[in-house]
Amino acid sequence: MLQKDKFHLTGKPTALMEELVKIVPEESIILDPFIGSGTTAVAARKQNRNFIGIEKSKTYYQIALERLK
Repeated sequence: MLQKDKFHLTGKPTALMEELVKIVPEESIILDPFIGSGTTAVAARKQNRNFIGIEKSKTYYQIALERLK
């Protein structure tokens, strides 16, 4: 099955991450120290959670920024 929103080797489905971030109360902050292509950040934003993401790779940093626009 093709995952349309997979931009990273270890990328997770956004819908799955949206369910997982619901564990955190709304308007809380989620820390993702290995943000990769930003799936956790996208899910956090969709579910009204704040996030802090850290990424070493400029390539994936740029992908994450584009996904968050």
